[in-house]
Amino acid sequence: MDSAQWLAAAVVAFLAAAVPTFLYILLIRWLDRYEKEPAWLLAAAFLWGAMPAVIISLIFEFVLGLPWQLAGTTLLTAFVEASLIAPVVEEVVKALALWGLLTLFRAEFDDVLDGVIYGALIGFGFAMTEHFFYLLGSFGEGGFSSLAVTAVLRIGVFGFTHAIFTAITGAGFGYARNTPNRAAGRLVVLVALAGAIAFHAMHNFGATLVQALPGALVLSLANNTAGILLVSVIVVLALGQEKRWIAQELKDEIGVSLSEEGYALLIRRRAGVARRMGKLACAAGIRVSKMAELRRLATELAFKKAQYRAGDRSPKSEEAIARLRQELIALQEAFACPPDLG
Repeated sequence: MDSAQWLAAAVVAFLAAAVPTFLYILLIRWLDRYEKEPAWLLAAAFLWGAMPAVIISLIFEFVLGLPWQLAGTTLLTAFVEASLIAPVVEEVVKALALWGLLTLFRAEFDDVLDGVIYGALIGFGFAMTEHFFYLLGSFGEGGFSSLAVTAVLRIGVFGFTHAIFTAITGAGFGYARNTPNRAAGRLVVLVALAGAIAFHAMHNFGATLVQALPGALVLSLANNTAGILLVSVIVVLALGQEKRWIAQELKDEIGVSLSEEGYALLIRRRAGVARRMGKLACAAGIRVSKMAELRRLATELAFKKAQYRAGDRSPKSEEAIARLRQELIALQEAFACPPDLG
């Protein structure tokens, strides 16, 4: 194969790895319905997975796998490297990013759903880089036809695997963020990490066993399906919790930072209907053009109050609640509708 073919393969591999990943990220982003995480922080999580996490993992996997390689390249060596070493190293390295996010940007790491989203972004970053190199390797072995088969399996059928693994760990960190019992929080994180490693190991075990038993692919498919179902259940439960937070915490704000009409508008999610009335129209006494900002501030206030009730009673938390109340009041006063338009 000449350099032109390798260049074409590199372009195809990059597009095959990057474009579906971008679409998957949009889906994950859509799940964050009530309080969107900062785009720059999501990008940082993705980039950690795409570059440092891959490099660090490769180094540790090489060192830990070297004794097995020196003993000879056998199916047993492949099992050990893929099913024991790689899952532990990769999930721990990816979990370090989640720990860093929770430690350094606690104010932007609200709950279980945030943990799932950050974890998924880290996993997608890791998977994109991994896909790229696997696709190039397949091209080297069998040309574009081999590359295409690998792309269908790795990016299509198993495109969510790394995201699912790290999302499970992220859910554990999200739980720990709001539990007043720190020991219980640490235990949940360890259990979640162990779960992520177990799912990863089972996936790799099935993929490695395919070399000797093609039907073993069913094992990886079943594992992948179970992981998706588990994370889906976690997401549904987390969204339900966020919805309850908003309803319960903002109810206390009626007469303080919200009017009763404003509360009803936020809870019943009529902002989309209101926006179709036109930017100069009014709903709940405020310009429709500012509904998105009203919802953002109110949702953030609800989350901060819920975290305060859960035990996060630091001065920063109290300051944030007071600041958000003042911002809500100021927004409604600045963009209040005149009596004849209300």
